[in-house]
Amino acid sequence: MVDILKRSNQPLTLEEITIKIREVDSTLLCGATPTKSLYSVLFRRESRRSSMNEPLIFSKEKRGGATYYSINQNSMVN
Repeated sequence: MVDILKRSNQPLTLEEITIKIREVDSTLLCGATPTKSLYSVLFRRESRRSSMNEPLIFSKEKRGGATYYSINQNSMVN
């Protein structure tokens, strides 16, 4: 997800990210609800980072009823 967002010049929804991840490797995020699986992983990892007082990797922006994700500029993701 980090690589996908780094290559994108704009924030993406989880559905858009899921599609791009599956274009790279179709065996990733397989199953009945890959977007929900990605959300679950994202939520747990970001919650853990927050509880450990570490900077969040992703920032969220709500527009028109959709949530868009991008790389948080304050995180130290290379």
